[in-house]
Amino acid sequence: MGTTVSSLQIIGTTEDAVKTALPKAVVGKWSERFVTACPGELIFAQLERKAGWLSKKLDCTVLSVSLFDSDALSLVLYVSGKRTARHMVNPETGECVLGNANAFCAGLDLEPQIAPLLKRLFTESDQEEKLDILSTLLGAPLFVRWDDSFETMTIQPPDESPLRAWAAAHPLPPRIKNQTRMELVQEIGERMPGYGSEAFILRPLAYASERYREIFCCAPGTVVGYDCSGGEWARWDGEGRLCLTPLMEEGLENLSYAQADGRLLTFSSIYIEDTPGCYSVGAATLVSDSAGLIPVPLSLTPDDDRMAANKCYLLPNGDFLAWLCPLYERNGLLREEVIRCYGADGGCLWERKGVVSSIAVIGEHIYLHAAGKLHCLTLTGQSLYSVECPCEGPLLKSGAYLYQLERKGYREDDILHRYTLDLRDAGCIPVPCLSSMDISPDGRFLFCAGYASGLMVIDLDEFKLRKELHSMEKFYCAMADGKNRLWVHSGGYLTCYSSDLDLLSRHRLGGDILDHTLNRAGELCLAAYQRNKYLLRVYRFY
Repeated sequence: MGTTVSSLQIIGTTEDAVKTALPKAVVGKWSERFVTACPGELIFAQLERKAGWLSKKLDCTVLSVSLFDSDALSLVLYVSGKRTARHMVNPETGECVLGNANAFCAGLDLEPQIAPLLKRLFTESDQEEKLDILSTLLGAPLFVRWDDSFETMTIQPPDESPLRAWAAAHPLPPRIKNQTRMELVQEIGERMPGYGSEAFILRPLAYASERYREIFCCAPGTVVGYDCSGGEWARWDGEGRLCLTPLMEEGLENLSYAQADGRLLTFSSIYIEDTPGCYSVGAATLVSDSAGLIPVPLSLTPDDDRMAANKCYLLPNGDFLAWLCPLYERNGLLREEVIRCYGADGGCLWERKGVVSSIAVIGEHIYLHAAGKLHCLTLTGQSLYSVECPCEGPLLKSGAYLYQLERKGYREDDILHRYTLDLRDAGCIPVPCLSSMDISPDGRFLFCAGYASGLMVIDLDEFKLRKELHSMEKFYCAMADGKNRLWVHSGGYLTCYSSDLDLLSRHRLGGDILDHTLNRAGELCLAAYQRNKYLLRVYRFY
């Protein structure tokens, strides 16, 4: 879990007045300008209502501060009971309101020249870093909550220098004339993606009923999530549109999937009671094969309901792998993990026991990471090659080589390792930290996009650095198109670079990127989901 804090920061009244108005709150003056109040476990909307009430009652200025799990942030300013400014970022709902920086500065008695810098800070995607800089700017203890120990609190004077240093490290992007175009090709509404699924699943929305209004604390008809079964399986066609196949899953629960080459396997798992009232997902059963090849239902562990399916994988020959993990036993004993391969008749063809950290199916081979080694197996389970391997990230193949990243930690360069297909070490190159990567369709370039560390292009013919761009932008989701251009997502924009990292285009893109593909023309097509509208949009970039 990340950091969760909540407080009211108050100016224009006294500490005693706040204590009288909020007798049950923790109240103190740990700032030159602000009185701080922590009224219990209130956060977000409840805390904001309390801030508005207090601001009106005491005719003062109140800043409501809520941070949940380091990634959802709310800053709401009230002056004499009237809300004058609001900044909100909530990845769960997709809500993003930058807020009026001039109004924040006016209400908090900051110099007007701070407003442009504050406006830029509000675009920072790291909410904890944003709140830390703002806390220093105001000289107010924004990282407090009602259950903290306040005895060691010290007063910190306001300081603009961290904000100015951040702004210097995050210069405004240059104005450019876009050399690419963006086209909306499809919209799918009233759906939520089935997060955590190995397939691209869209679920129907679930609404609060009159019966459950007290449980969900919302009005009947409010969206409270999505149904755990049904909906559609989404697949790309050759033109870059999503084809939707309805899922007939009534009465099934705890669903998981394996997909490949237009085929979908559906698994349903049972609940196992570990201790009274506490349950874990247990044994899985194959309940559907869209190709109709495997007889269903097929229990993956008919003799042991305390083995759960971690993931399943379809193989090119029509068989499938089930990665099975034992549930925790109350006596402390833990059985071995096992990988089982099932054939078209539902029989177990082979199995391999031992702890595994990841599995990848590439072409006619299976690659396993286990105990610091990378193993290559045939589809029949025969072990071919092994190599000591410190990597655990995605494994990519291009030509006669495999590529994988070794994570070294935040602010340390990752290491790109190259292996031959028979798993001999073929060199390594340092790349930007926390990178995502993709290989161009012609196999000439490998692109790396780092989180607050920059971009890099590797020439795969010579396996050496072609171009590097240092940047504090928080890039993710590197995607290469048919023209050997790099596309990256960052801060609400999709940006395009040439293979020499020349900036070509920047398109505003709202929502989360769920999936992407190249159409027959080699153009990038992607699906972006806007959570606050429950809307999936498919775009083409050309």
